[in-house]
Amino acid sequence: MRERVERPLGRPLDDEATARAYRGMRWGVRAWLWAAVPAGAGAVLVLLSLFPFAPAGLVVGGLTLVSGLLGIPTSVEISRWYRDAVLAVENSAQWTPVAITLFPWQPNQHVAGLAEMPGGLALVQFVLPDLNVIANIADTGVMWIAGTHSDVIAVGVPRVPVLTFAAVQPDRDTPKEDPIPWIQRFHQPDFSGLPR
Repeated sequence: MRERVERPLGRPLDDEATARAYRGMRWGVRAWLWAAVPAGAGAVLVLLSLFPFAPAGLVVGGLTLVSGLLGIPTSVEISRWYRDAVLAVENSAQWTPVAITLFPWQPNQHVAGLAEMPGGLALVQFVLPDLNVIANIADTGVMWIAGTHSDVIAVGVPRVPVLTFAAVQPDRDTPKEDPIPWIQRFHQPDFSGLPR
């Protein structure tokens, strides 16, 4: 039997797996495109449907334009969170393990928990939770932070190619009712099978 070798956890970006996940996270900074492109395409379709007049084109273009415009505030906010998470990872000198207790998961609500952050107890809400990261947290009770920037932390698992981010609200002992935006509900994973 081989003896287990403990490798020190260095800077998150020095790890190949984390660096690969970080490159994917950098694309999230452009999340505003998720709503801007459909809104632009809808506007073009509406304009093209005016001359010659095409009612079906106006309806489809109008619906696409409106759905894109409704998603812009959420996608701009998500872009900001990704930008802050990217800065957090870039400026991180080491992985920081933090004890956390997740609240029972409810559909259409953020995955959240109370974490013993370096500055004290804080409410942590995962905006776009990654199933692998949340499962690791639920199983171990430890959240690995790859950096902090403003009210956003980058969260992952050392030597595993996944990164996500969470919003931190200090000095909160109860979560506020904070449903996720409607556009995110279509892609929300089911966390009901995780350990409690």
